[in-house]
Amino acid sequence: MKTNSFCLNRSKRHQLPIDDTNDSILPDDDFSINLIASLSSEIAADNMLNKMIAICIIAILLLYIDMNLTSNSTVPSFDSNGQYDGGTYLRSIINSDKPFEDMNLPTCAQDVIITLHKTKEEKDNKKKEHTCRGILIRDDIIITSSGCAENNFTFDFPGSGGDKVEAIPHPSLNSKKVMKKSHLGFLEANPPYHYQFYDKPVRRNRVFLSRQSDTISHTDKVVVIECDTEGRPILHNFPVKKGKKHEMIPINQLDGVVPDDILWEDIDSMNTTKSSHNNATWWNRKITLEEGDFTFDRFEEYRGPPGSLSVNVGQLLEAVDPREHRRAYCYKKKDGSPSDCYDEWRKEKPFSGQHFFEWLDFGSTCLEKKMKDWNEHEVGYKCKSYPFYDNKKRLEHEIYFTQSKDKKKLIARYKHDDEFVTESGEYHSKGQPHTYMWGLNKVFYIAKAKKCKTSMNDSRCIDGKKTAKHMKILSGHPALGAGEIYVGKNGTIEGINYSSGHYKPDIKSVTMMYQWMKDEHLNTSALTWIGWKGWSEKQCDNDKTKWQSIKIPNFDATTLEQSCREVTNSPTWIIQ
Repeated sequence: MKTNSFCLNRSKRHQLPIDDTNDSILPDDDFSINLIASLSSEIAADNMLNKMIAICIIAILLLYIDMNLTSNSTVPSFDSNGQYDGGTYLRSIINSDKPFEDMNLPTCAQDVIITLHKTKEEKDNKKKEHTCRGILIRDDIIITSSGCAENNFTFDFPGSGGDKVEAIPHPSLNSKKVMKKSHLGFLEANPPYHYQFYDKPVRRNRVFLSRQSDTISHTDKVVVIECDTEGRPILHNFPVKKGKKHEMIPINQLDGVVPDDILWEDIDSMNTTKSSHNNATWWNRKITLEEGDFTFDRFEEYRGPPGSLSVNVGQLLEAVDPREHRRAYCYKKKDGSPSDCYDEWRKEKPFSGQHFFEWLDFGSTCLEKKMKDWNEHEVGYKCKSYPFYDNKKRLEHEIYFTQSKDKKKLIARYKHDDEFVTESGEYHSKGQPHTYMWGLNKVFYIAKAKKCKTSMNDSRCIDGKKTAKHMKILSGHPALGAGEIYVGKNGTIEGINYSSGHYKPDIKSVTMMYQWMKDEHLNTSALTWIGWKGWSEKQCDNDKTKWQSIKIPNFDATTLEQSCREVTNSPTWIIQ
């Protein structure tokens, strides 16, 4: 700001820091106003020279204040509490040709505004935009400009320690009618799921969208993103380059475009819970206890028809645990009932509003407190996870039975390659058997015993091998039978038992299997049937087993009662 030399020279005598070379002035409006007040006394004085100096200085200060209020090129400053103009919001504004670089980013937005790096193919295409930024509104959805939304990128995924994730044009969102004329666009990312809960992957919401295109009070500056008093990031506008300048595109035009689970400020900001981990923060809509409780009414597919085998409520937690199905010991009471952490989650006042596993891993210290009482081995054993088979993996373990030419042997082969099921330990020598599951569709699956280290004090590790867990084969879903199977050379079935801690088969399981083999015209005397102590012909009486309660297709009460008597009196029936 060029100033009159008279005023300039006289102002120096009053120690007013005006620099004639860089047009700067002390950036403190409060100081300027206080100085104006003090100079008013000079105007009232009789000394004409002092009056002229005071008037000059006041004119300069008023001009500076006016420029501060109307300037379009000054980034507003914030106090130590992140407040602007006495407000409660920390805001970012666009005011230059490089909006994201010059933006005074609020703390809550540090990990949601991302730099998009073009793939090699895109770098070679000079028609594409040169630099792109985006805002990660959900783990898999990025808002960017329509031009950038045509490219393929990689970016550093927040909270992953620098892992790069690919982002490609989002086909379903970009193809919506309203987006055809929009200056905004979407990219689709595919980072690792937050977790896989029950029947669908869970993605984390990172930002709240606003239906208001907000501006900062007393200025014409448009808000891009702000943090509310609870630290929620609220996105109002997105800067899109038009020529040499940027235009603010209101986010409210995306109403009805983004998925239903995307959070909106006006309806969701007071109805969400906050979680954080590894420098990443996300938000979830609150639920009620009834919505989150683990009951078979909510998880019907884990409850089979009468007569089948189903896991109990405590094991249901293990079946749906999104952290690759940790052992229920990790959060389970010693008496085998549902977990103590689960009880704590249910009884917490006020209710957290979080799903149990979100609360367990990110919203409470329950696991941390339990682990303090365990040694390193116990932590590794009790909280060990074991991924379930997917459909492809399960098909690799599907088997079928056939008979030898003389029909004296029952032989098992893998269906996908017709190879013999590999040999297991021998039951009479207490060798390690294979694990089997017999599904509701009467399909057999066999998982062979795996190598293990006996030094780990694992009771299931015998002769350097241990059986696979039943839960992983059918992913905890109901079955007709579960146990262990002994296989000899060339896939010969030597014996079968009904030992499963999760499914706990009873005499109905062995009876249905025996009846099914008869119906398939297989030699039921070709293998040893290994029952539990107490399983005998006495258990076959209808008044004890209630065969008529079984509601499995192709099994009737009369035939089952007869088959029960046959198998318990078979020459190949033994009790373990």
